[in-house]
Amino acid sequence: KNIRTAIEQMGADRIGHGLQAVEDAKIVELLLQTDTPLELCPTSNWLTGACASIASHPISKLHTAGVKTTVNTDDPGIMCTHLNREFELLMSQTSMDWEALQSCVNWAFDASFIPAEKKQAAWSGIS
Repeated sequence: KNIRTAIEQMGADRIGHGLQAVEDAKIVELLLQTDTPLELCPTSNWLTGACASIASHPISKLHTAGVKTTVNTDDPGIMCTHLNREFELLMSQTSMDWEALQSCVNWAFDASFIPAEKKQAAWSGIS
């Protein structure tokens, strides 16, 4: 309900911590129709009890369904993680491979709030 409200009534163009979307096919369809990315933080979601483990995190299921998923760290200092570690965990404990994670990086680039010219300058040469 919160995801639907955020998109339809508040105009959200991305959703943070939206892993529960996987539980409702209509919400997944809404995310697909509106092209709304989900910012997912696997370690944070596991440590806070939003999912039972990294292996059971729904990011791969959402990604396979076509939802634009991005990999994030939430609070690296508190969660003792970084993006490389998140990618390593997802590759070793889920069905996500390098190609899937690269699409997550591309979607994160597209969804970033950073102005286009600054994004291009910071990301030039990265692929």
